[in-house]
Amino acid sequence: MMATGNYPGKARNGGELRQDIDKALSLIPGRHRLNLHAMYAEAKTFVDRDALAPEHFTEWIGWAKNKG
Repeated sequence: MMATGNYPGKARNGGELRQDIDKALSLIPGRHRLNLHAMYAEAKTFVDRDALAPEHFTEWIGWAKNKG
């Protein structure tokens, strides 16, 4: 695995990344917290970082609510 994240089977989109996180969290005991950075926004078109809003993270918010 390279420091750049260029490895076989790396997540190519938000859905795959959430699956990877689900697997990792299933193997780590206890309660979990996740820091979500601006680069993980799932907007339909390009949005500057200073213009990001909660609606750009709706998939992540729904996923987090399902996880409790």
